[in-house]
Amino acid sequence: MAILDTIRAIPPVTRFFTFSTLFFCFLLRGGYVSYGDLLFQPSAFGYFIWIIRFHFKNGDNLNAFSSVVHLIKYSYRFLTSFLVVDTTNMMASLMDVYLFYTFAKHLESRHGKFQSIFPDALWFTLICGTTIHLFSIVGWYFELSFQELFTFFQLGAMPFVSMLSCVIFLWSRFLKNTVINFMGIIPIEGVYLPILQGGLNFLIGVPLGDYCVGILSAYIYLCIQSGTIPIYNLLPGCYSKYNAKLSSRVQRVGGVVQDTQQANYHHDSIWDLGYLKAPAWLYKVLRYPVNYNASYSAFDQLDHKRNAINSLNRRHLKDGFVKLGGRSAVTNGSMSTGVSPTPKDTNTTFRGTGHKLGS
Repeated sequence: MAILDTIRAIPPVTRFFTFSTLFFCFLLRGGYVSYGDLLFQPSAFGYFIWIIRFHFKNGDNLNAFSSVVHLIKYSYRFLTSFLVVDTTNMMASLMDVYLFYTFAKHLESRHGKFQSIFPDALWFTLICGTTIHLFSIVGWYFELSFQELFTFFQLGAMPFVSMLSCVIFLWSRFLKNTVINFMGIIPIEGVYLPILQGGLNFLIGVPLGDYCVGILSAYIYLCIQSGTIPIYNLLPGCYSKYNAKLSSRVQRVGGVVQDTQQANYHHDSIWDLGYLKAPAWLYKVLRYPVNYNASYSAFDQLDHKRNAINSLNRRHLKDGFVKLGGRSAVTNGSMSTGVSPTPKDTNTTFRGTGHKLGS
């Protein structure tokens, strides 16, 4: 029962991907299924589309309908492709499954990015999974013109690698300042994990193209979440009206404000902000209670943050305490606005009434 309770405690999306991948590992190793039965192949998908267009163009609706049926039967590979790992290097593949389990579980947990909201985590998976397949189709389309490049990158060879890098990149942007032990030995900050993991994958022969596609898919998801324009949001000075490094530190009454952030602290970029909620129809399909969270862009988050800070500063100013320029506002009874206490205010010593004691 303890094992079952542990399994039930795993978030649903992470649980499905982890155990389904392990299940297909056993099927592949046992020879019950082959890679050709499970992997999505952009060339086969393109062939189906070409055949359907050809039959419709020539008025052969019966064969066109038959081709559509075959395409629908083929569509299950859109999902199973993400559940297949390279069984020729089983140890490395099991490590990849463990990495996916670790980072996906943290993202989907109560304290993670998706805060244990199943539809939102599933929506992220659907968006990134679709984006990964679209990139593989586009890559196949241009493969003939850039055959040597695509042979080197091996785009679309192993979609599970793309989904893993997608999860790793999203985690690294959510907890960029968290220190972890890379390979259990080297302490690094989370923001550097995708780079080091990509280098390690390249050394052990993991398809580099699939890894990069996963990172790019996660980046596009963050752009949709934040409501910012891809590539433009990477330029220095973009969206200068909205300062993503807006400080939330406010002076406490009677205290001294100190900047506790380190010099190498990694601030959120504008495209790291915001939150993307799953559509209402997905909540209904899953019969999941609609919570009070809502989607909001990076600009909504920054405006709310700025208004909250301004409100706190106004309240502190009203109480006689204010923080200006990041320094302590109250020193020796005067405020940092330059206003000094009047002699009447400073002369508070009791001087007596002039009567002797006992009189």
